Formats: sequence, C-alpha cells, structure tokens
Amino acid sequence: MKKILFSLMSFILCAFMAQAQTWGVVQGQVVDANQNPVPGVSVFVYGAYSSYNFQNKKNYESNRYTNGNGFYSGSYNNVTVGDSVMVGVIDCNDYLRLGWAVITKPNDSVQANIQIPCVPTACDALVTVDSMYWSPAVGALFQYTAASLRDSNFAAINTPVTHTWSYNGITRTTTRLSWEGPNEDTLWIFSNTNPGPVCYQRMTSCAPICVGTTPTPTGHSCNADFFVDSVNSINFNGQIVVWENSTTDAGASIIGYRWDFGDGSATVNQQYPSHTYNDTGVYQVCLTIVSVAQTATGMDTCTSTYCDSIGFDSNGNLIYKSSGQGFTINVVDPATVGQKEIGLESKFNLFPNPTQGEATLAWEASIGVEQIDVISINGQLIRSIAPNTSSIKLNGLETGVYILRVKSEQGETAVRMMVQ
Repeated sequence: MKKILFSLMSFILCAFMAQAQTWGVVQGQVVDANQNPVPGVSVFVYGAYSSYNFQNKKNYESNRYTNGNGFYSGSYNNVTVGDSVMVGVIDCNDYLRLGWAVITKPNDSVQANIQIPCVPTACDALVTVDSMYWSPAVGALFQYTAASLRDSNFAAINTPVTHTWSYNGITRTTTRLSWEGPNEDTLWIFSNTNPGPVCYQRMTSCAPICVGTTPTPTGHSCNADFFVDSVNSINFNGQIVVWENSTTDAGASIIGYRWDFGDGSATVNQQYPSHTYNDTGVYQVCLTIVSVAQTATGMDTCTSTYCDSIGFDSNGNLIYKSSGQGFTINVVDPATVGQKEIGLESKFNLFPNPTQGEATLAWEASIGVEQIDVISINGQLIRSIAPNTSSIKLNGLETGVYILRVKSEQGETAVRMMVQ
C-alpha cells in the first residue's frame, strides 16, 4: 500500500512540475528594415504567448531599452515549459512589432529578435491607465503610467524632460519617483468619477498623448498563406522558392511574422527569410501572422496560422527535385514581380539556366524592352539595365536565385535565373 501511495504521490508531483510556471531571461536584438541595430528603443515583455491579450498592447509586464548595439535583456515570469514568451517594440506608426521564443526548460534563457520598419521619436510614449478602489471614503485611485519609446540617452532631446499631465483643465508636472526618470513617469488621481481624457507630454514641444477610453474591437480578418513556385523549384537544384502571400483587410497592417520550419530549429520572425536544412526530407512548415487595424476606438488585432508540407523525398523527388543532402527554402515577396505574373509563360529565352557564370537573355525586338532589373531572392535590387538590342549578357552574379523583372511596351513580366 505504501508503494502504491508513493507511486501516486510521485505521479502527482511530476504532473505538477510539468505544469509548473517558470521564470528566466529573454534577450535579443532590435534591427530596422535594413538589418541595422536600433539603439535606445523600449522593448516590452508581455509574458506567456498563451495568455497574451492581442487586443491590448498596453498589457505588458516590464520594459527594457536597447543598448548602443540594439541589444536588450529582460526577465519573464509565470510561463510554462513549452509555451512562448512574447516581447514587442512599438514603432513610429504606433504598431506593435512582436517577437517570441519557446521556453524549452525551467529557468530558460531564450533569444527573441525583433525587426521594425521605422524608429519611434523622442516624443512617442506608451501611456497606460489603471484604477483601483482605495477606500469608500476616499473613492477610486486612478493610476496613469507613461513609458517613453526612446531612451533619453539616444533620443535627440535638447530640453529638460518635464513629464506634463493635463486633465479636466488641470495641468500638473509630476515629481518623479526614485525608480523613474526621463524615460518613465506615473500620475495618481483620487476621484469618485472617471477623470475623463488624461493627456501626457514628455516635453512641452511634444504633441499630447491622450487616454481614457476603452478600445472596442470591431473585428477584422487576416489570412496567413504561402505557396511553392513549383516551376522554378524544379529547375533550381537544392533550392525551393516559396512565395509569402498573406493578406489582411484594407486599412489593416500585418505587424508580425513567425516561421517554424519544422526541423527543430528556432523560429524566425521575418517576412522573407531563407532557411537551409541539413538533411533531405519532408518538413511541416508553418507561418503565423499578426495583423492590426487602427480604429476610432482603439486597436483591433487578428492572428492566423497556415501550415504545409515542403521538402524532398528520399528519392529526391519534388516536393522538389534535389541531389545530395540538404536543401534551402527561400521565401520571397510576390510584389517583386507582381502577383499576376507568377506562373505565366515568358516570351524571353534565358540560356543557360542554371548557369555557372554567364547567361544570355534574348527576346523578340517587337516586344520593346525598356528596362531589366536584376533582383535577389530576398528582394534586393542588384542592378538595372536599359538594353539597346534584343538581348543582354548577365555575369558577375554570386551563387543564388535571381528574378529578372522586365519592363516593356507590352507590360511587365519576370524571368527566374539561378547561378550555381
């Protein structure tokens, strides 16, 4: 009986430990659209992915500022093993750019990098409001907190930070608490009624940021999606071209991408990543997007996940043709050539393709080619050519996949090219 009781207690203890919440360190780097480090921006830690409220970017646990090289380090709490810890940066358009990392063990130290298209200014701040009942005699205590999106050490601040608050015709410059400074400030208001819109200014030269209304989500849709360019993936040995094709409603913006390539590697928070597998096989690739729509009453958020099997079978058959071990997935933007042009027959002849050095692109003179752009698989413009004959020679390109975007009198089209 004791053995049975001991075994039962051990099972309960193990089950409890498996579900126990843990804490640890989350760190990473914030970069801009050109992969340059962004110093002095506020990184908000939102905690567990499963409990994060996507409707409210103000629901953060703590915030840290990146250093001169764009790196940050913070702590997370109350996250279970197997869940993800969420972090985010609010960009210059007031959109939350997310990053996350999976917790694989207790007290895990994880990395979550974030990319933002534009850097917030010295005037931008995240202002949050909370209220709690103090006592029946005094009424309610309303607490407002302002967290600046730029560290004063890196922002172009030429005047003192005053932290000015205004509400109901009252203007107050607060006395900062010992743990606060030019980057944060707190305002307390004792009132039996809601004080209404409360506005915050980091400096008198900044436009006020007002809060006091509860956002009412209106609901919008989004759809994560990608598909394989089967024609070019067959031609390009060991390379799979994937078109990222996610959509959201008009007026909304996709603010976060997370790719899980299904081989146990870390997820990638980029829209157009490239990922290399060590071994041939078929992998379950999943894309998760987060979309936001700014409404008159606040921010409405939508999430969507799409998965598909991609890879090479043991015979090297496509799921897409390859030889030897390993292959690479290249995710690209359909806008680089235009959605309508994908899969169309080309009036152009590119030979040899693939090439190990020089290739020739030829066409009928009647097409009237005006310009040819050579674009890398990640959307970077490599060169532009204005031909004066009905053919051009292409050389000096590094190994990789390229898109030749052709502009002519008859419209635009695209030709894929691979350099081995």
